[in-house]
Amino acid sequence: MGWLLVDVVWILLFALLGRESHEGDTAALAVLGVAWPFLAGYAATALVVGLRRSPRSLGRGAVVWLGTVAGGMAIRTVLEGRLPETAFIVVALAFLGAGLVGWRLVALLVGRRRRAAAQPDEG
Repeated sequence: MGWLLVDVVWILLFALLGRESHEGDTAALAVLGVAWPFLAGYAATALVVGLRRSPRSLGRGAVVWLGTVAGGMAIRTVLEGRLPETAFIVVALAFLGAGLVGWRLVALLVGRRRRAAAQPDEG
């Protein structure tokens, strides 16, 4: 379940850095106020795609990333009565993609490299 911790911490870091750079209020409740819509989007998407069965899957990670952003933005839109700013959507896509897909990509590449190194040299 370490993968879950990595994902959740990344979403919380996104909220923390956003609060810090815009409002300066990094109290736990303020950070959770930003994070919870994205955590809800993450949880719903992870359940639907069965992330638990294959947490390192790059494909499932990509779907969870997009579902996290879409779900978070949808909840924020309903709560605020307006669409989030385009810049916020772009930053959320970039930052959350880097974390939710990034570590899975690194794990895939490291796994391939280890398998290649374990293969006997045929030459």
